[in-house]
Amino acid sequence: MRTQASFYLSDVASRLYSAGEHISAGICDTLGISESDLDPDKREKRVSRQSKLAKYVSRHLPEDHPLAGAGKVLAGYPEWFLIAEYRSKSVHSQPPTLAGLGITYQRDRQRWTTTFRQDGSVAGHQISVGGGDPPIADIDDLLAKATTALRAFVDYAAAVVEFYFSQLSHHGIKYDPAAGTTTIGRG
Repeated sequence: MRTQASFYLSDVASRLYSAGEHISAGICDTLGISESDLDPDKREKRVSRQSKLAKYVSRHLPEDHPLAGAGKVLAGYPEWFLIAEYRSKSVHSQPPTLAGLGITYQRDRQRWTTTFRQDGSVAGHQISVGGGDPPIADIDDLLAKATTALRAFVDYAAAVVEFYFSQLSHHGIKYDPAAGTTTIGRG
């Protein structure tokens, strides 16, 4: 059961990241922000569009802009960043070690240790085997944080969609979600 939970946690993290990238692309399209606007010096090679957009919005949009406010609310959730980091580690290096999944080892740890004599000189090197590395988190804790991150993203997405509808209404397109109708025209 825990292995399945780990799989689904990775899936949720990947899907939240992807949703963040897609909504960022939509915001860029709506506001006419190009890739070169997001990173004019092309310095940030492996940085997500959502991170670049957050920097852009904080520098170029007024604080009272609806998207600036929505972005600040999302950024106020440490769980959003934790799940994004979990996804990043899963994709770019090694899935984080989780409690309850058996013995696991972190790839980037130095396993050899130096042993010393009483006089302080090097006696040799040793490597310990068995036992694994301590887990970085518990699945239940991460699932709770993923749930909070998902709720934060849904609130963010709702604010963005509300902004989209306001932009459409400026162009004479009105959508009434309760009635399920769309009216085109100024009348």
